[in-house]
Amino acid sequence: MPYKECFIQDDTCVEKFKQAHILSQAATMKLVQGETKAGKHVVHLGNTNEQGVYKPQSIGWKKASAYHCFCHDHDNDLFVPIENDNELDPKNKEQLFLHVMRSFAYVYYRKKEHMQTQEELIDVFNSIGDSLDQLRDLMAKFIVLPPNKLADEEEMRKRMSMSYWSFKYVKNELLKSLKSNDFDCLEYRSLIIPERLPFASAGVLLANIVDPNPNKIMMVSMNPGDPVVKPPALMFNVLPDKFDRTIIVAAAIKDDHNATHLLRKFDKLDKGNLGRALTRLLFDANQDNTFLHPKFWDYLKENGHSEQIIKELNEDRGFDLMTDPLKLSKLNLFSPEFYCKSVGIV
Repeated sequence: MPYKECFIQDDTCVEKFKQAHILSQAATMKLVQGETKAGKHVVHLGNTNEQGVYKPQSIGWKKASAYHCFCHDHDNDLFVPIENDNELDPKNKEQLFLHVMRSFAYVYYRKKEHMQTQEELIDVFNSIGDSLDQLRDLMAKFIVLPPNKLADEEEMRKRMSMSYWSFKYVKNELLKSLKSNDFDCLEYRSLIIPERLPFASAGVLLANIVDPNPNKIMMVSMNPGDPVVKPPALMFNVLPDKFDRTIIVAAAIKDDHNATHLLRKFDKLDKGNLGRALTRLLFDANQDNTFLHPKFWDYLKENGHSEQIIKELNEDRGFDLMTDPLKLSKLNLFSPEFYCKSVGIV
């Protein structure tokens, strides 16, 4: 069952819930939806088939990017500064914070839901004495992960624990900032493209920065009180708007020096490689909450790009080692050839 739990969780929450749109339906999603034979749709980049293979698919736009992350009142009241006709100011930290927090909440609860499913399957099959091979087969079927990506039970539990620990840390930091009305806990990067892109995206990269079998010296930072280095979280949004712009927002918790180190790697890239690095983030971290205009997906297929996109969607990102360069896509979806006007989207 989907989680219905308000991310805020304080005495101002109400019991009533509705599906909150993480990417705003009015301000964002209506700009990437298009007419199809089945009605107004978007193409979901993170759709998976029964074998767990990513294969983008058209879905109804009103259902896209919707989840029970906030109670009715918080969803209605908290995000007013970034909804409807309010123009996003990339220098307004409150606006940037609200976008980042909302996208993080979605990933946080999707992670909890995924972990619960994994734990339940592990516990059930341990209790009836099934072999690890049977467990892997079942998990590959129901969790839609390819069998070759499933670690043994101990490693699986360790990864789940570390991931949840990292997400919980970021959640606590975001809620502290919200409560104090101080939005400086994050280090932000924002970029305005003066053209509208035919896709929208919101997600979080939880980077693997420590190779379990390192063959070279690693440079990592230990947070006070943490016995191990936890994966840093890099939050990333792509937001086309009605002012014919696209706002790109990336953020990391300032006190997580590994996360800010990762964020600052983007500062060193030239324009072309920056676009390729951001495209790779879409494919590796944000695919579950990335949506394309149907006409754009048709354009990508017609011009031979869809196979490369599907290939990269299904590749393991691997490690973002601290001394290594950023992962790059072979495509740059942020280049002028993919602007709305370039592909014939009004």
